Amino acid sequence: MSNQTTDNHMHPGFFARMRAFIRGEISAETIESYRTAGGVAYSFFIEAEKKRTDLADGGTSPWTMSAGDRAYFTAVWIGFSLQTLGDAFIKADYDLDPDTVGFVPRITAEQVDLFYSHVADFLAFAAAAADNKDYVLPGHLPFDLPEFVEADPCPLAHLVAMLAAGRVMVEHAGIAVSDALRATKDRPAESAALRSRIAALQSTHDSAQALHRDGFVPTPEMHMRIESQIKSVIQEAFLIGQLVVQPNLLSGTAYNHHTVPQASSGNPFDNIFTHGKRLPRPGKPGFDLFCLTSPSHISQFRRDPKAGPAMEFLWTHDPNPDETLTIQESILAAANRGDISDRQNGKTACYSCCPWGAIYLVVRPVNLAGHLMRPGQEFVFDVSAEETERGGPFRRELLIGRFSSTTKTDYCTGGEGDD
Repeated sequence: MSNQTTDNHMHPGFFARMRAFIRGEISAETIESYRTAGGVAYSFFIEAEKKRTDLADGGTSPWTMSAGDRAYFTAVWIGFSLQTLGDAFIKADYDLDPDTVGFVPRITAEQVDLFYSHVADFLAFAAAAADNKDYVLPGHLPFDLPEFVEADPCPLAHLVAMLAAGRVMVEHAGIAVSDALRATKDRPAESAALRSRIAALQSTHDSAQALHRDGFVPTPEMHMRIESQIKSVIQEAFLIGQLVVQPNLLSGTAYNHHTVPQASSGNPFDNIFTHGKRLPRPGKPGFDLFCLTSPSHISQFRRDPKAGPAMEFLWTHDPNPDETLTIQESILAAANRGDISDRQNGKTACYSCCPWGAIYLVVRPVNLAGHLMRPGQEFVFDVSAEETERGGPFRRELLIGRFSSTTKTDYCTGGEGDD
């Protein structure tokens, strides 16, 4: 778990720079800075493993530890895992291509940046939770592993990196599960589920490691097989490390930090209960066709004769409305907490496309639908069935960017004259 670097990583010579230029590689100076700064993740993790072991020795299980401890262990695990992955990708590239140490392929830089970009935030969450037994992580759990950047073919260095990081993550996920099982006396079903998942993970991991031979370049077919297995291993280890200290996730109950709204102050969000209770689902009493619409604009669209049919089209074609509404609940909860705001310069705005969701500005770091949102970002929850009539996918995603004014209203039913 070392993140030591040597001076020549940061100061490559003339020939290294020339070789990197010829190969299309870019300077690793920025990601090296992230690598060095994030090294504190290992110190956090060593302390966290000791604390968790001490709690287990005293009979404190994930079910009986404080909310603050659960938040602390979760945040440390996420930060540690992401730092481990980023470091492994850099090390593998340097080891396999020592002539261009200090430079990496663009795809490697992109992948490493996806991992490193969340580390500091989760370490900040861990620091906040360390001495606060009531602390809860903002947003939705489990936090999704940042995506693997697709490359065809996948560089050998990436495969080696994933095998190295997977080895570390599986080992420590196993230790966490052992601590949890040792301290848990009255949860036979959950304990059995943890045993089953970690056993399956370790078996798949061992298979992937056995297929790879150090010093040999695998055939393309074998490379793809190992790559598929080790990616699954990393994703599952990343998840288990969260499940084992957030046991409500093990039973399938979504984690969302929420605050009960106070008495109405004129803010449209004050009259929307977000988490704790769920938004009514389609077909259930109280379901509102316009529950995804900006609260400040609902009345406008209720009066629009085209809007109701457009919303019915959307919900009829949504293959998983529960997932859609779970994301919406987490967004409304974040708005209630003040983590995000639909008001900029005293004005509110909604997206031009059905369901006309609110355009939000991120005020504080918050985890929404697996995205760690940063202050200053703008986003809207983009939900659309427009492509389904042509055999395309249903769209359900956070659309992040800068939004400009328009007079256009899009009903997104896929028909002509839709606007």
